[in-house]
Amino acid sequence: MIDPSTPDLTARVLEMLGQAGRRVGDPAVDRAVIYMRKTQEADGSWIGRWGVNYIYGTWQALVGLAAVGVPASDPLMVNGANWLLAYQQPADGWGESPDSYADPSLRGQGPVTASQTAWAVLGLMAAGQARHPAVARGIRYLIVAQARRRHVGRARIYRSWFPARLLFALSPLPDLLPAHGTVALGERDWRRARRGAHGARAID
Repeated sequence: MIDPSTPDLTARVLEMLGQAGRRVGDPAVDRAVIYMRKTQEADGSWIGRWGVNYIYGTWQALVGLAAVGVPASDPLMVNGANWLLAYQQPADGWGESPDSYADPSLRGQGPVTASQTAWAVLGLMAAGQARHPAVARGIRYLIVAQARRRHVGRARIYRSWFPARLLFALSPLPDLLPAHGTVALGERDWRRARRGAHGARAID
């Protein structure tokens, strides 16, 4: 509680307030949204203090703003989504090195990772871009990388690698995913993902 205000933590509080039913027009929400406008970088991203780094901060900002009713058409959301889209890598995922803390010119750049790809996908979905081809490619990266690295069936995917929060958010979008082999996601799998998203052992 003695740390300075940061966009990522402010956005987390906005997400909580949104789940409690608070929306734009509430004085506390409006003050926080003004803060998010002031702290958005010129390129559309937000810095993240508690995760690496601009990918993390931008994801959390977009999710928090969406939770309190900031529309996808708002420049905050549009610019944040455009920044994420600009940094998707040829491998279809996202990655950023901690070096971006010392050198902001390295923001959005680094080895692709599962967690950062999941953050970017969630951020784009929050910004109204759920049907964007980049989201489908990001999901495909997660699924294919899981199958390649773990050599396990789909039942293990949910517990071993994917953030449960991502699986819950994806539940209305099975048509975006490949429908073959170990990455085919049926209705029973989506129900299992939903249960996992609400459990006490969400794994990232």
